[in-house]
Amino acid sequence: MIKIITLNINGLKSLIRQNYLSHFIKQYHPDILNLQETNINNINFIDSEYDAIINNNIENQKSGTIIIFKKSLELLSQEKSPDGRIIRAVFKNLTIINLYAPTQRDEAEKRNTFFINTLPTYIKPSDKKLIITGDFNSIIEPNDRTGEEKRINNNLRYYRRNLN
Repeated sequence: MIKIITLNINGLKSLIRQNYLSHFIKQYHPDILNLQETNINNINFIDSEYDAIINNNIENQKSGTIIIFKKSLELLSQEKSPDGRIIRAVFKNLTIINLYAPTQRDEAEKRNTFFINTLPTYIKPSDKKLIITGDFNSIIEPNDRTGEEKRINNNLRYYRRNLN
């Protein structure tokens, strides 16, 4: 069994959050920890049994993704989107995609481009065991959200139907 955790950390610049994350890793011992909205360019506070892939867009300090993984998983290759929103990591026995999608507040065109054009380029036919995690920042069905009526993301409905 492999333990995968995903977490929107909402920034890792403060020592308090770095210490929290370090304790979190020690408590739960994930094999893979996918982080979104990281806003940092290095991660030097994890234990030596782990390594990390960092993807941060320097221009947009509101994004960034990181995959922290046990070195024993044998990383074979990695790809990163230029905007810091996606990391694709190919390990010996599985492929992980960690994403941080544009928010509901972003322009619809930007969100549509992300789900229709950008994300599919990281999903390869050769991926036999693919896990996509992250912060999708999306509402798929109306009953997924309480409160005010929000736009429904039809692109995610497509993925949910076609990736099963």
